[in-house]
Amino acid sequence: MAIPIRLSSLSCIFLLVTTNLAQAMREPYIRWEWNTMRRVGHKRDFCVVEDFAETPAYRHFPLSPDESSMYFAGREALYALNAHSGEQIWRKSYVDHQMYSSTPAILLSSDGKRVYSSTSTNELNAIIEAHDSEDGALLWKATLDAKVMCFLPMLDKAGDNMYVSASGLEGGMLKFDTKEGDLLWNSTIPFPGRYWGIPALSKDERAIFVRVQYRRKNSKIKIGREEIHALDTKTGELLWVYSDLDSVLTPSYVPVVHPDGKELLAWTQGEILYGIDTETGKKLWEYTPGYRIHAVGFSLDGETIYFGDSNGGILHAMNYRTHKEKWSFRTTMNAWSWLMSLSGHSDAGALAVSSDGKTIFVGNSRGNQFAVDAETGQSIWEKDLEGAVKGLLPAHSGKDGLLYVYHQNTITAVTEEQTFLAEHVEL
Repeated sequence: MAIPIRLSSLSCIFLLVTTNLAQAMREPYIRWEWNTMRRVGHKRDFCVVEDFAETPAYRHFPLSPDESSMYFAGREALYALNAHSGEQIWRKSYVDHQMYSSTPAILLSSDGKRVYSSTSTNELNAIIEAHDSEDGALLWKATLDAKVMCFLPMLDKAGDNMYVSASGLEGGMLKFDTKEGDLLWNSTIPFPGRYWGIPALSKDERAIFVRVQYRRKNSKIKIGREEIHALDTKTGELLWVYSDLDSVLTPSYVPVVHPDGKELLAWTQGEILYGIDTETGKKLWEYTPGYRIHAVGFSLDGETIYFGDSNGGILHAMNYRTHKEKWSFRTTMNAWSWLMSLSGHSDAGALAVSSDGKTIFVGNSRGNQFAVDAETGQSIWEKDLEGAVKGLLPAHSGKDGLLYVYHQNTITAVTEEQTFLAEHVEL
């Protein structure tokens, strides 16, 4: 016989609150983990995805179009993993060099057939290699005799051309043909200027935007002022220069183009956000939020802008046109990790937007990983991982809420659905 239970209004409220709290604070499942410090002979081959200051996560471990494979670089080799199980598919040693840069970049062609790696030798010579994604076979190799400190490529939408910011003492902005690795043009800036960081293409791909740093007099390191340059993608010629900045750009800044293609964003250490006309290089507006912006990303329709407050560890959502804040979400630490955006509209570090635009992923230096509702700013789930979160890569399809997280020399596949038991892969 069923016994009826009578609940007081206070009990109902308590049950409602605890149920909502449990839903908001639920933890996802770990599908697999892969330690990036691999033993090779009597030494370790480090996967050097340590510095995400200027390199989004998908430039470190991109997924194949069908999401079956993942690729990344170590100091001595290029790797392919099974994205579902974390098992190693192949390992290919670099031909005749050892990686020097702390920010190796990996790109995958749009059809998923080629993997491109950018590396530097101990002599700071830059090297690009193209490999077959199926077995890692070398297709071509290009070497640049330049003093390169940071070597960051990007592909156009068709995958026919590669643009490279070979940042260093003698580095320039370069364009390569991806079929054979032929250099098409090289745009340089006389010392003390240098191109720096990841470039961004205009929506019509007729211009490429790149950050330019000018070092102080008698210094090869300290930065005195900065500009943003637009170059013609066909010739490499300078189209316009934007120099009306109140201070230097934030360390994590990379050019970000609004989804409509009409505006380029810049943000500085002076806590100012700028909107720049992509055609003319003229300033359209500026906005001072009252805190230092760490990175920027957009909703899929471009109406909402997301950015991190590096002073307070807060994620903000703001109406792009009115600059009115929609919501804010506080992480548990003031320090932000170097993350990325997969929305297709931002290469900035500190935001990871799901492919359907409904979820924003963010992590911090304590190892706390969050999934946040993009519309309300409410927590969907939280997960504590070991070590600082340094890179996020949502699966393209968004299936099972699958998210790849790089932290503490480990790549972890996190999912909202318990599809099978977690496995720690140690080959």
